[in-house]
Amino acid sequence: MALNFSISDEIANRIIKTKDCFAITLLLQDHNHIAAVVDFANTIIAEGDLYLLDEFWLLLYQLFLDGHIGNPYISVGSDAYRHHKTNRETEADAMAREKVVFEKLKVNQVSFVRFERIAASSPAAIAVSFAIQV
Repeated sequence: MALNFSISDEIANRIIKTKDCFAITLLLQDHNHIAAVVDFANTIIAEGDLYLLDEFWLLLYQLFLDGHIGNPYISVGSDAYRHHKTNRETEADAMAREKVVFEKLKVNQVSFVRFERIAASSPAAIAVSFAIQV
């Protein structure tokens, strides 16, 4: 669900620069900034580090669920998985496990973020605006 108000480009860029996964995920609700969020997500994916992907899993999953990116776990180099595999797993097995999780969640249309409309003059909107500007 979209916001009833727009977030300025300046504020959106400041949110992205925080690298706060949840704040950036919330920014998706202002459809004017989806391209900037996707660009940020693509830099995370390009790093090729499973730990970093897992740090931003919520954002990456919401983008994947909404069709803005493909599954981010399919193009990562195997070195990224070394610290996330069990003793009996190969790096490829660890990647496959992570990929399957996103696929199953998407097939079942699971969303971890429920967005409600927030009027621009509501206390929540004012609090969000204040928190972003501080």
